[in-house]
Amino acid sequence: MKMNKKLLMLGATFAIVVQFDTIAMAANVDGSATVEIVEPLTITESNGLNFGKIASGTTSGTINVNTAGTVTKTAGPADLQVVDAAGSAGVFAIAGEPSLLFTVTVPASTSLSPTGTSGGAPMNVTLASDATTINAAGLDGLGDATLTVTGDLAVGANQAADTYSGIYNVTVFYQ
Repeated sequence: MKMNKKLLMLGATFAIVVQFDTIAMAANVDGSATVEIVEPLTITESNGLNFGKIASGTTSGTINVNTAGTVTKTAGPADLQVVDAAGSAGVFAIAGEPSLLFTVTVPASTSLSPTGTSGGAPMNVTLASDATTINAAGLDGLGDATLTVTGDLAVGANQAADTYSGIYNVTVFYQ
């Protein structure tokens, strides 16, 4: 009888241990999930890149627009002249979530083609910008930043008189 009692106690103890072990393995908890939607980035052109008015020369040359919008001849013959230096750097307003970092990409070049009937050859523009600087700084406390684009215009020899225009695509996205 003593042996049966011991076996009964041992069996009951085992049943209790197995029961507690099963309960401990069945615990659960609810998880949470959140998201914050930030202001979308926008970019608008405030000023177009403008090389002013020039007179082409007998050989090719280069006209530059700097960040202040000053138009100067940087290479070429004496007869390649800046007639009206009232140019402008390209300026873009960027807006989004305050203090976030973003990346701006500007192409290395674009082409300007005649808008009239002159038949003039397209001219290449080598573009430069302060994208590296503003990418590192990010948006200010109000969610704003300004991008400036400058360029060097390759003017062909005896470039035909006309108005030339072109486009370039500036892209902005959060880092």
